[in-house]
Amino acid sequence: MNQGYEEEPSGLRKLWIVIAIIAVIVVILATLYVMVIPRPHHCSPMLVGSYTAVGASSITEGYIVFGEFNMPISPGEISLHISVNGTYLEGNLHFTGNNSMELEWANGPEGAIAHYVDYNPPGGEINSGDYIILAGLEPDTMYHVEIIHINAGSTVPMAGELPEFRTSYNSISYYYFEPVDPSTFEYPPEEPTGYEIVIPVLVGVGVMIGVVVIVVHRMD
Repeated sequence: MNQGYEEEPSGLRKLWIVIAIIAVIVVILATLYVMVIPRPHHCSPMLVGSYTAVGASSITEGYIVFGEFNMPISPGEISLHISVNGTYLEGNLHFTGNNSMELEWANGPEGAIAHYVDYNPPGGEINSGDYIILAGLEPDTMYHVEIIHINAGSTVPMAGELPEFRTSYNSISYYYFEPVDPSTFEYPPEEPTGYEIVIPVLVGVGVMIGVVVIVVHRMD
């Protein structure tokens, strides 16, 4: 006696479809969690940078022009140690904030000041072409610059120009600093945040669920 094929109850079929949809949503959310949620870095790479130019612009002034760094770095994350005629000064030259133009020179030469020029202040990072002007220096004096990564407490290896200059008539280089017009700044587009990524995906998932529900309803 042949047994007739018994069709799976409609309610049970809908239950399996709902379970499958839930499984898909769980997989998508887990993928988003892995892709969007930032992970702590257990081992930070060493900061490495470069100088575009270092020199004396007069018998009492010098300049330090930054090149590229291997990672984003804000002014507040570094300090400058400067030696005068081979003597390492106690204290350092540091930024008072990420976008501060004036630098504090602890235990620096008497009357010396430092001014930082940032080509993209809203960016909050040191970029290639940003520079520091040192003024009120002693004539005929050798100055050596050393960059310190404050968080790591280590000296930053710097490629490019030698980090030293002499404020004498014979060693003055006339490095030209182009005037900066803030209205011409071009800022890179902001990277999408987690919400900007998750919300469109969730909307897409909702649309897929709606399509599946309509298809199941038409199958009944």
